[in-house]
Amino acid sequence: MKKILIDCRMYGMSGIGRYTENLIRQIINEEKVPFEISLVSYNNNLDKFKNYKNIKEIININIKPLSIKEIFIGTLFFKKMSKKYDLIHFTHTNIPFIVPKKSIITIHDLIPIILKKYFNKLKSLWLYFILNWNKNNFKKIISVSKSTKQDLINVFKIHNENIEIIYEKIMLDYNYSTERKIEKYFLYVGNRKKHKNLTTTIRVLDDIFDIYPNYKFYIVGRKFEEYDYIDKEISKCNNKENFIQLTNVNDEELYKIYKNAFLFIFLSEYEGFGIPPLEAFSFGVPTIASNNSSIKEVVKEGGVLVNEFCEKEIYETILKVIENDNFYKRLVKGTNKNFFRFKNYEEINFLFELYENIVNNK
Repeated sequence: MKKILIDCRMYGMSGIGRYTENLIRQIINEEKVPFEISLVSYNNNLDKFKNYKNIKEIININIKPLSIKEIFIGTLFFKKMSKKYDLIHFTHTNIPFIVPKKSIITIHDLIPIILKKYFNKLKSLWLYFILNWNKNNFKKIISVSKSTKQDLINVFKIHNENIEIIYEKIMLDYNYSTERKIEKYFLYVGNRKKHKNLTTTIRVLDDIFDIYPNYKFYIVGRKFEEYDYIDKEISKCNNKENFIQLTNVNDEELYKIYKNAFLFIFLSEYEGFGIPPLEAFSFGVPTIASNNSSIKEVVKEGGVLVNEFCEKEIYETILKVIENDNFYKRLVKGTNKNFFRFKNYEEINFLFELYENIVNNK
């Protein structure tokens, strides 16, 4: 049986961590796995998966993702592993200086390169360099969307046939049939990085609250600073009390917040895939989202796409959702169909097929 090693050190870290967790859960839920699969962990973060039959081994290493140590010590470690395994799967761009020839990578987005104005210049340059340096070493590059695939072609001149699109399967632990109790609040869930365009959302909703003061806006996500640009933007608002920030919620609390929201708002400037709108759809919550990048692939039925910089268009769309009950009901009806496109997606089968083609040199 062929041996596969999956780098899962990003488990528990932001959206990539969620992707990694979903991947592991799909593997352990399979009745039969056609490979011997081992995982690489950091700081024993995968110990809870030790006793599952589909996981052969968990190799814990003290090499932190996205660290200088990873660049050099990681090169030696994964070179050694490449002699023991038929294929190594890197699940993020935290790769060693030289990746083994027998490897593939999942690339979720190129945000630090596409929107470099929001990121540390050195980080943007390093990401470009490390991917460009290694792009020909990978047996295959997995993109999580058509949009990211096109970015890879445009930025790195990678041949179309070297990139495989495998979308993310949505896996959530909750009872979908639970009845919603719609409350009057808008919702955003995600990180607070500047490309998420929350300043625009806040300005538009402040105007909405002038007309509909009984609505609120819940901003859910971890803070990087005690007082950041979002706090500053809210401080300028006329309706400060309508903005509620929740920075530390568990999954159970998050599901309840999702389920009862009136409308999800996601005006990001760029996404590699876009999990939050799909999570909202899973609870029957319609979404207003940006008409760009992969968001156009994800947000179809159940959502309205807008120009994320046109405050007038955003404002008018939100008003329409509030004031036109038939329009709102149509959106709610569409959420179910859109969510199940990704819940029923056979990500692990496509991934295993790719593994098989590579290790058998097809």
